Amino acid sequence: MKVLVIGLGGVTNGGKTTLAEKLKKMLPNCDIISQDDFFKPESEVETDERGFKLYDVLDALYMDEMVKSIHNWMNSRTCSAVVTEEPQNTRESVKNTEDVYILIVEGFLLYNYEPLNELWNRRYFLTLPYEECKRRRRTNMHERVNRTERQFKSLPANQQSLLPQFLPHLDKIRKCIDHNQEILHTIVNDCVHMFENKEYGEDGRGKITPASTFDMDKLKSTLKQFVRDWSEEGKPERDSCYQPIISEIVKNFPKERWDFSKVNILVPGAGLGRLAWEIAMLGYACQGNEWSLFMLFSSNFVLNRCSEVNSCKLYPWIHQFSNNRRSADQIRPIYFPDVDPHSLPSGSNFSMTAGDFQEIYSECNTWDCIATCFFIDTAHNVIDYIDTIWKILKPGGIWINVGPLLYHFENLANELSIELSYEDIKNVILQYGFHIEVEKESVLSTYTVNELSMMKYYYECVLFVVRKPE
Repeated sequence: MKVLVIGLGGVTNGGKTTLAEKLKKMLPNCDIISQDDFFKPESEVETDERGFKLYDVLDALYMDEMVKSIHNWMNSRTCSAVVTEEPQNTRESVKNTEDVYILIVEGFLLYNYEPLNELWNRRYFLTLPYEECKRRRRTNMHERVNRTERQFKSLPANQQSLLPQFLPHLDKIRKCIDHNQEILHTIVNDCVHMFENKEYGEDGRGKITPASTFDMDKLKSTLKQFVRDWSEEGKPERDSCYQPIISEIVKNFPKERWDFSKVNILVPGAGLGRLAWEIAMLGYACQGNEWSLFMLFSSNFVLNRCSEVNSCKLYPWIHQFSNNRRSADQIRPIYFPDVDPHSLPSGSNFSMTAGDFQEIYSECNTWDCIATCFFIDTAHNVIDYIDTIWKILKPGGIWINVGPLLYHFENLANELSIELSYEDIKNVILQYGFHIEVEKESVLSTYTVNELSMMKYYYECVLFVVRKPE
């Protein structure tokens, strides 16, 4: 008896799983080990600076367990020999051997992990032409649904008969996915002329790469941002974290003493722009800043292309297969925008900038107010944020903050991350010279919460207002 271990790597959406399953049906004594089965739980997967999960790195996988599973499979064949021929002789060896056991190992990071490279008898890497890659990107979201359908159909017939609405529900999810894709195409197509100072690299245009798991995670998160910022369903969440900031702005810059149009307010980490828009709606001169292209593309669409209330529809919860009380909850739509973004008062001064907060804003004594919401924990080093805010605030200006301290670079390999307690941050703020005027340490809030989910996360946020001395 001999064992043949085959590696099947390649780009995401390249057909690795499909090919492996077809080969298993065609070849006797063939088994499959999939890299996707070794992903760590979501709570153990690292996040980037915006809180998006980093699934496309080795640290997101239990790679040592994967190697162990391959060895266990090899040992379980009770084989006395492992195929060790040179690649050019392997085919002939298999042809002439009746008892050959084949293991196909498939995954997109197989060849990045050195211990695996010692096990291959053969290894292949699948690539895709441009147009085919583009087509498969459009169907990426269907893969999760297809897997659920395959698993359901593997159940005994009598168990399947207990759930006659299960497969029709999956068809409804597919229709929701297609609808979301149409909206996303519209959003992306509208961004061609979005930046006045755009530059392309020499080979920047006309290329497309497969959507990574990392990209898809960002996309799913962005869909939920539409709920948070521009839907009626997101209003309770906005009220919990945006309204305290707005109230402090109005209290510190009352219309009896200030010309609102001359009060310059900056909102770093503006997301889809609702907080900055609400501030501008009151008449203040407000600028939102955001660096994520996912957020910038989406905010551009809402702010510049959506003029009718609730004229657009998305299905933000279709990727949540757990903690649903009812099947209908998973496919319920949200409508946006819940207000007309073009209804700003005549002469309003509202803008959005793209880029890194610390790089863009360097001019001293510029802003009357800086409002940060769920932002300061996105820093590699929060002291750098404090330093920038101190410099760009005018003497007498205020900094209003609401948010937790879920540091986004924590535990990321090769990334600087200084995780300070709120006590430490407060001490640094005071040492810079700020005066604390308001401080509340238990402002309860959520972040892109699914109100109908059986599981919700709540943050006990810190609210503070500090002033730079005159």
